[in-house]
Amino acid sequence: MSNHAYEYIEKIKDELSNTKEITETIYKNVLDFISSTDTSPIEIENVFENLAICSDTIHKKIFFFTVSISIRHSARVFESLLDLILNNRDTIEMNTMNYLYWQFVHYIFSYPELNSINIKSKVWRILNFNISRYESIFSDLLLPIPANERNEDFVLVLTDQFLSYLHGPSKTAADRCKILMEVMNKKVLLLNSGEAMSTQGKIPFFKAFKANYNSDLLNASQIEWKSCKIPFFQCENIMPDPEIIRIILSMVRRQRPSYVITIGTGGIVAPLISKIIPTLSIGLLPSGISITGIPFQTLSRPLNDNDRDLLDSVGMSENSIIIGTFGSSILEQTSWYTRDEVGLPSEVWLAALVGGRLDQELDNDFWDMAEKASQYELEYVIIGTYSQSNLARVESAHPALKGKIHNIGFVTDVLSYLDLCDLYLNPIRSGGGTSCVEALSVGIPVITTPFGDVSVNVGNQFQTESYDSMVGLIKKYTSDFEFYKSQSILAQKRASKLLNSEDSFIKIISEFNNRSNHLE
Repeated sequence: MSNHAYEYIEKIKDELSNTKEITETIYKNVLDFISSTDTSPIEIENVFENLAICSDTIHKKIFFFTVSISIRHSARVFESLLDLILNNRDTIEMNTMNYLYWQFVHYIFSYPELNSINIKSKVWRILNFNISRYESIFSDLLLPIPANERNEDFVLVLTDQFLSYLHGPSKTAADRCKILMEVMNKKVLLLNSGEAMSTQGKIPFFKAFKANYNSDLLNASQIEWKSCKIPFFQCENIMPDPEIIRIILSMVRRQRPSYVITIGTGGIVAPLISKIIPTLSIGLLPSGISITGIPFQTLSRPLNDNDRDLLDSVGMSENSIIIGTFGSSILEQTSWYTRDEVGLPSEVWLAALVGGRLDQELDNDFWDMAEKASQYELEYVIIGTYSQSNLARVESAHPALKGKIHNIGFVTDVLSYLDLCDLYLNPIRSGGGTSCVEALSVGIPVITTPFGDVSVNVGNQFQTESYDSMVGLIKKYTSDFEFYKSQSILAQKRASKLLNSEDSFIKIISEFNNRSNHLE
């Protein structure tokens, strides 16, 4: 270890010896060390893993493990952290355990390296243990209501986050409510529990994730989606609060819905409700099984052996997974531009890179591929969140890309910019499911590896094995007009299927009702 690195580590150790908690000074010293040292990533990872192991409190251990994980996203180090949590689960406060669960789920979503059976199984065990602790508080309310005593005309729809219709999960929740109300003739209440990425019970966690919360909706009694007015209620941003949970559970017992639909993993509230009323989770990751305490969930592809092993590891069966297409709903295009009007070059091929987490998703491997592909007169349009500092670093490391990356930023009318592009390139990531459907809908071929939601949504016709083979496929698109034209037609056909959320959702609900009725 260099003298520079040694000095910083000694600062951290000195501060640790004088406090039982992780202080702002410790956090700053860690950030300074990581940003300024020339020590190799693997050595930095090992330094903080050892600090975690040697720390004298569990909060310090958790913090330093998260620092170590942030360096290279090591599955081995993450499993060590999960083992620490499981081995000390009785001593960790409930809300803190819930806080950690949300952070861990986001780890798995954000970093493909951490998406393994062992890791998902351990996070699932953490969740199930914590749900059982909440169950003990509300045991008087968790008796199941028989089917013949439930109101077959009423359905409760739960979401753990509702922001706006620029937010994919919010669109999904509103879209399913509209189908329930206008096609299936149900009365509906859309309840936002506000649990997503809860900060209740927060402890020091390096580079913790935090969800947005739309406080403007706190007093809203309805929301409107495509002319459908949906009854709505939003919990305060203090969940999971026992008093609010008790009010919700009491409401469920009074209203006795026929069944409950939850959009996403469901946090703590939905698993508790599932003890009273049959509950289905509409998974927001079409490509993978969600870590949830809800007994039924959807999946947009057939089960494989890894899925079965994961389910078996947490005591669940294949019967809990309902296979069906994840129908998407997109905002209509409202503006039309030419390339000149928005400052894009007119005589080159343009590839769209779309997303809200592109700073972490567009890594060096992706830009290595992009630099090779740029030889085919291809330039890149970033639509979403990508920092100018990262862009500067990319252009410095990849001189052939200088001036060929056009950072549009966040836009409300994504289709208006996709309409100017020729291809949609998907980095190796879990998300991107909605934007790829938007691209397909305007006839833009998608290029993706066989990983994540995009690969499931677009199907085999738009997949390629790796970043290396992606370059060859880009060459084919840019040089073979007939191939491009046929793929563009396939794209629009695929979009038509994915945008038919009504038929797929009704089939899923029918299958869910059949399975849940057999259990009663």
